[in-house]
Amino acid sequence: MKTVNTGGTGGFSAVVAPGKTTGWAFDGYDASSGPAAWKWSGASWTKVAFPGKADEAVVAAAATSPSDVWAFDNKSFDASSRIIRWNGTKWSVFKSFTGGIDCVSVLTDKDVWVFGLGGSTGMPSLGVWHDNGHTWSKLAGGQFGLGAGQQLSTDATGGLWLPMPGVGGQQSFVVHYSAGKLTKAILPIPATKVVVNSIARVPGTVDQIAGGLQHAANLPGDNVVGVVLEYS
Repeated sequence: MKTVNTGGTGGFSAVVAPGKTTGWAFDGYDASSGPAAWKWSGASWTKVAFPGKADEAVVAAAATSPSDVWAFDNKSFDASSRIIRWNGTKWSVFKSFTGGIDCVSVLTDKDVWVFGLGGSTGMPSLGVWHDNGHTWSKLAGGQFGLGAGQQLSTDATGGLWLPMPGVGGQQSFVVHYSAGKLTKAILPIPATKVVVNSIARVPGTVDQIAGGLQHAANLPGDNVVGVVLEYS
């Protein structure tokens, strides 16, 4: 077990295990010094130099190997974000965005997906970005909800489904990405009465199962019941 005095809000915000004896943990938001990176060697934790900035937090982490680790970092007040990458020796800034990151998928070092916050609170909308190992490309944009959920699902035809849960009464959406476009799905429950947190494809089909909760209109804490939605 590892405990540290992280300051700010405290806690570790993201972890990743690139190998059996290698791991990384990133501590929480700190308004004064920024997040820090801690490396597990199989026997002990060591703090490693990390270019985190004040008012930033690592919101996700991923790895393709012990020498290729990715940290996705959001700044709190201006909705900017950065990707910081470990090359086996040091951490360095790999990519910067205008707009916040909320969901990522690192399939290989040449197949990286970034899904941004929706921008519905007045902040810039990041959209959907892809890195093929040579070039970053923005594939789609849109102002749906507050951002993608941490779970996403393939549609079996080259596209993706993303839950975009609202917060504090904001509307919740499920969005389909296909051929460079984001399209809002029509739900059987009004967007003001539902929060969709997760989604998964039924193996061998294009069907999707989504989980979340239903609540009173614009009041996510009232009359709450769990719901499972099906797309076919």
